[in-house]
Amino acid sequence: MTLTKHKADAINRMGVRLREALKRCDPRLPDSLRLMAVHTLKFGISKAYLGHSEIHPGMKKMSGWGKCSERTAQRNAKHLEDWGLITKISDEKGGRRSTRYWVEPEAVIRFLMIENANPHPDLITEIREFVADTRGDTRGDTCPDTCHPGLRSSPLLGGDKSASHQGEKSRSLSQDLKSHGGDYE
Repeated sequence: MTLTKHKADAINRMGVRLREALKRCDPRLPDSLRLMAVHTLKFGISKAYLGHSEIHPGMKKMSGWGKCSERTAQRNAKHLEDWGLITKISDEKGGRRSTRYWVEPEAVIRFLMIENANPHPDLITEIREFVADTRGDTRGDTCPDTCHPGLRSSPLLGGDKSASHQGEKSRSLSQDLKSHGGDYE
């Protein structure tokens, strides 16, 4: 199965809109983090269309996406985990087996809303349509409750934790980014 040109173009258009929305976050996100978030989401959606339920890009590839060092890519990956965009499902320490992740596109929408980035309604619709198109092929329907605590606890999805918990997580990420002074390299 291959990714059609039409789907690849649609994923790229979504990536452009997402990049613009992430620029509006306050505090301003480092460029490397924004780029990694966009490319991770695009890569995850592309893999889902091909029938894969996980991604394993490796830090070298992720640092290329973010145009940053591998160490910065590791810090960025931790932030993406904090957002709920990616979740580690296996943690291999180097070698030929890189860490495998699940990608949760809905987490980007939640993050943008929490950070008051005012995501365009078309962006939200596009992301949700990609999820709906690929949901049968991705882990979302079969994932046990322990895999994605952020997904299960989202007030937007009817989870059992309060919205204040998500706000605290976002504030802690914002404070962490402020402590780096915006210069992330």
